[in-house]
Amino acid sequence: MDLQRIMPALADVSQDIAGPIPVEIIQKWVESPKTQAAHDEILAPFVRTGVMVCSDAAGLSKLSARRSLIEVMKIVSQPKEIIHAYGKLIGGQAIGLWAADNTQMFYADAIDPNLVVAQMVAAQRAMQSLPLQVGIGLHKGTAYEIGGGLYGADADVIEAFTEDESKAREIIVSDAVKADLQAPFDQVLERRGQMNVLAHDHLTNVGQVGSDVYYPAPFDQGFFDALLRLDIQDSAALQTLHRERVRIKSVVLVRIFHVDTPRLLDGFAYRVATNTVVHTVTRDFTCNIIKSNGALAIITCDSDQEAVDLTLALSLTLKNRGFVANCAVSKGEVLVFSMGGGLEDLAGSPVNIASKLAEDTQERNVVFIEGDDLVTAARQHGLTQTFEVSRSGVSLRGVRT
Repeated sequence: MDLQRIMPALADVSQDIAGPIPVEIIQKWVESPKTQAAHDEILAPFVRTGVMVCSDAAGLSKLSARRSLIEVMKIVSQPKEIIHAYGKLIGGQAIGLWAADNTQMFYADAIDPNLVVAQMVAAQRAMQSLPLQVGIGLHKGTAYEIGGGLYGADADVIEAFTEDESKAREIIVSDAVKADLQAPFDQVLERRGQMNVLAHDHLTNVGQVGSDVYYPAPFDQGFFDALLRLDIQDSAALQTLHRERVRIKSVVLVRIFHVDTPRLLDGFAYRVATNTVVHTVTRDFTCNIIKSNGALAIITCDSDQEAVDLTLALSLTLKNRGFVANCAVSKGEVLVFSMGGGLEDLAGSPVNIASKLAEDTQERNVVFIEGDDLVTAARQHGLTQTFEVSRSGVSLRGVRT
């Protein structure tokens, strides 16, 4: 087995953050006695303790439905620029690639959690007039930094809570962060579930302005600079970037639902197995794997029929191999970015739509095909069951298995 070729770029499915894990980690685990002691020894060099900070945008789906792709990229970039600048100023480390609307940063133990909170308050102040607002979550704990991403229970807790529960302009902190807070932050917290909401609007003189807006972006420097300079009221500039960068693609998204494993390395090995299936199936198709991490695959096709054929083949093969996965395909305008070394990344409405269909449902082992052109292709396979759903305020329709 060619581990180097199929090794997944592990990522948080919702945040799309992390990069590839080192091949030697899996190889060491496969060759080990697979005891807890061996597990801990292999992961020991990757242990990090500190404050983890995530953000999630509110209302992006509705925004995407009303704006052009280039406008959306500009609007989504603005909060990320501010969060990075304010966090980097105090020693924060950006985690992975900020490809979606989310961000993730890590602040080592030496950085006072009160200072981190102060910077996030200042960042929320700086973002309050932006068209896209975000929620921010903070948690103090221990994680494994592998391939540019943070893994482990503590990382999962704050990522999931920020993604699912935070609201626009909020700052939420875990009990572990709360325990370290001093005045005024320790006096303005309201309980919500397992987290605490910081009532920060009336606080003054907190945080300092940062200047390093260059967050780790999944696109080339030329596009980043053009995005920073872009005035979305300048229709000529918008048209120029659109003409140079935007393409029409069918986007296949596969979401594989993992079996819970008590040990992180067992989960990594499981992802390698599912990732192998994705790569094996796609060999028979003319398509481009943008990413395949064992939990999430994003693939582009130029042909509507091939996109549908591939989607159904992936769904059937994964199911026959005993894996649980949802697949969705949507077509539209995308930005494809060269990452060097033959790697690419992708942004655009078809990615968001396919994600909403495949991930935001309680059903399993289903396929959703959205959009008139793709539905026509799907009828060649006899798919006649229609669906119409609303996801994040956007109505989606098509056919499904």
